[in-house]
Amino acid sequence: MPNRLSAEFPGYAILEAPSVTEQWKGAPLTLDNETSATAASTPNGSTIFVYQNMATMNNAGSLLLTFGSESLPLTAPALSGQALVYIRNWQGGSLKVTNTSPGQGTPIRIQLMGPGMPGVTPATLLAGGPPIALVPGTCAQGNAVPRWMQLVLENGSGDQSIIALIGGPTDSSGNNAYLFGINFTSDTGPPPAVPPPDGYYATSSKINYNFQFNWGSSVLFCANVSGNTASDTAVVLRRL
Repeated sequence: MPNRLSAEFPGYAILEAPSVTEQWKGAPLTLDNETSATAASTPNGSTIFVYQNMATMNNAGSLLLTFGSESLPLTAPALSGQALVYIRNWQGGSLKVTNTSPGQGTPIRIQLMGPGMPGVTPATLLAGGPPIALVPGTCAQGNAVPRWMQLVLENGSGDQSIIALIGGPTDSSGNNAYLFGINFTSDTGPPPAVPPPDGYYATSSKINYNFQFNWGSSVLFCANVSGNTASDTAVVLRRL
C-alpha cells in the first residue's frame, strides 16, 4: 500500500485553492487538475472506487482520498487503458477526492460502484439463468437463493479479466467485497493456497474461476473492471 500523505501535499505549489464539486453522489465524473469532488455520505458497506487517467499525453496522474482524519494517495499511470480499483468500507462517512496530478492536462475519471449507486445500471443476474456477458465497465446484479451456490467467471479469449463482487456477510473489518483475477500468471487464493496479490481474493491462471458460497438470499453485485480493450467476461450464477 502506498505511503500516506498529509493534506498539505508537500512538494506541490498550489497557487489557488482547488475547485470543489459538492454533493457528488458517486456517478462517473472527470476531475481536472487541482479539482475535487466530495461525497457527503457513502454506503455503510464495501464500495468499489474506480479511477482512470484519461490524459492523451504521457502524463502520470495522482489522486488524494480524504476521509475523516485520514488521507490516502493513489497513483494513476499514464496511457494504461486500465481502470484501477480501491475497495473500502467508509462506514457511511464523507469522501473527498482531489486530482493532485503535477502536470496540466491530466484529467482523471472517478466513480463509486455498488448496489443502488447513481450512474450504475446493472444487468439482471438470475440464479440458474443464462450467462451474462460483461464488457469492461459494466455490471450485473441479482439475488442468491438460500443454499450453496457457485458464481462462475469465465473469459475464454485468454484476455486478463478483473471482476469485483459485493455480497454476503461482512468480515470483522466491515468488508464484504471480493476481487478476482482470471487469466493471470498464477493460481492464488485464501489459505491454504498461495496468497493473492494485494487487494485480491483470488487469481486464476486458467480461463475461469468458480466461487462457492452460501449467503442466504443476499444481493450479489458484480462489476467488470478489466482493461478497456479486454473482451467480455461471462458471469453465471448456479445452484449447487
